Amino acid sequence: MICAHCHSEIADDSMFCTECGAKVEASAASSMMHPSARVCPHCGNDIPADAEFCTMCGARLEAGDDAALTTAVGSEPEPVPNPVCPHCGAPLMDGAEFCTQCGSKVDASDVSQTEGEIETRALTPEQPDVDTEQYRADAAAAHESLNTVTPDLGMAGPVPVDKTALMLKPVSASGEGGGPVSPESLADKVRAGANAPKKKDPRKIAAIVAGVIVAIAVVGGGTWAFINYQHQQQVAAEQAQREKDEAIAKAEHVVVIKASGDGWDTLAGASRLPVHVEGTDSKGEKVDEVQYATSDGRGINLRQGNYVLSVPASPIAADGTVFNVSNTQVEVSFTAKDEEGSEIDATGRGGFELTPTDALEVTDEQINKAYEYASKDTTDGAPDADALKAAATKRRDDAVAAKEEADAKAARTITTADYTLELPSYWDGRVTVKYEGDSVVVYSKNYPKRAICSISVDTQGAGPMGDIGTSQMGYASLPNGRYAHVWCDRYSYIIAYANITNSTDPNSYYTYDEARELVDLQTGGAVYYDDVLAAMKDDDADANDLIFAQDTFFQNNVVSQIKAK
Repeated sequence: MICAHCHSEIADDSMFCTECGAKVEASAASSMMHPSARVCPHCGNDIPADAEFCTMCGARLEAGDDAALTTAVGSEPEPVPNPVCPHCGAPLMDGAEFCTQCGSKVDASDVSQTEGEIETRALTPEQPDVDTEQYRADAAAAHESLNTVTPDLGMAGPVPVDKTALMLKPVSASGEGGGPVSPESLADKVRAGANAPKKKDPRKIAAIVAGVIVAIAVVGGGTWAFINYQHQQQVAAEQAQREKDEAIAKAEHVVVIKASGDGWDTLAGASRLPVHVEGTDSKGEKVDEVQYATSDGRGINLRQGNYVLSVPASPIAADGTVFNVSNTQVEVSFTAKDEEGSEIDATGRGGFELTPTDALEVTDEQINKAYEYASKDTTDGAPDADALKAAATKRRDDAVAAKEEADAKAARTITTADYTLELPSYWDGRVTVKYEGDSVVVYSKNYPKRAICSISVDTQGAGPMGDIGTSQMGYASLPNGRYAHVWCDRYSYIIAYANITNSTDPNSYYTYDEARELVDLQTGGAVYYDDVLAAMKDDDADANDLIFAQDTFFQNNVVSQIKAK
């Protein structure tokens, strides 16, 4: 007997298929009771005389095919008593210890072999079993499907296959379309066909197996093509998503920060702001680097992630200005869905304020550090770091010089009740001043006993002029008929004369260095003591010009600087 579900060969008296486990309907068993009385004109298979469809190929048998009928109808075989289960009445195989229907243990003494206990019932052509009719219909549908489906596994899309046409649908023995079948009715049908002739046709089995293989190939091929297409589509979509995610993770975004300061303008030639970036990007990679921002806050390029920004050094303005930068940190965290690298506005998360440093307070260390970071800026449009360093140094040095000048001017400015006087800058750091009312005496710093000049106030106008050794250099008019007179000793003449005459007067004794310093201060560096001494020794006519050169210096740099209050 052949299983109606999987087409495997099974014992004629089996209630269940030993391959697929499907329950064997009574009609399948009873159909074995009649030998073939007809041959299919399409495939040559033996079929029942009353069959409308070939049970092998499923072809419909027309009335004209009756010529293919054979007269091979035999007489009914005598029923042979078979053992049955004493519990459920199901037939038992010889020597069985357990019932294959209810599973009860069977003792040999309990098995009834009486002929009266076995009922036989054979199906006739006039009374076709419903299971047989259903099987024929399913076989015809399968044959039609096999004749119309041509799979093409090379198609881009799935092969349209009517899978239901290839599946045999068993029906119940009662013919009620799915109702339960009682064990008693099944037993009756099995008993009725238990003694039918058992014929196993190898051609039928081979044909059934071949049909199953073809059906599996068709369905499997189409299913494989469809599944493979879906798989390829899924793989492509996943690959595209991975590539997009990778592109987004790798994309760098312009991060705009807040940074400003008076006089800092990168468009005008200032160096860019060095920004130390530390953190982790979206791929988990550590970031520890310095980038450079322009005065509009751009220049920082980062992948999505979490970062902390700080400024390690000042930029340098085009005029050499160095800045104090607020000691702050700006935290920047962002994610992005744009693989093209969209702009990230971080101005609302804090910023860096740059305050110009007073040039006098700028140190060499600040300049060198600013230069170090500026020289490492290799981005397009970076300014000349060396030129900026020179500008910063000059700005600082000029400021220092101006401060020193201001301090010196303040130190050399004399203020009395009636006038003010700014002493010559040539004397800066080389003289000291003593006040006593309106009287002022200026001394050499290195030789504090030697007065360079003295100033006194009286009402005498021009007054006495003195002699060649000590003379009035000039006077200035003051309010209320008063006058400020400037007097000094002519050290060039006094010291040279004492040297030439070999004076023994202790008051006329001067060292050589002392003589040079005093003559230099009184002439503003215009005359050297050695020249005066040589001219006087040679009685040179130029000696007087050298001696009176100090008068010109005092008139231009002292007398003229006395300002009445």
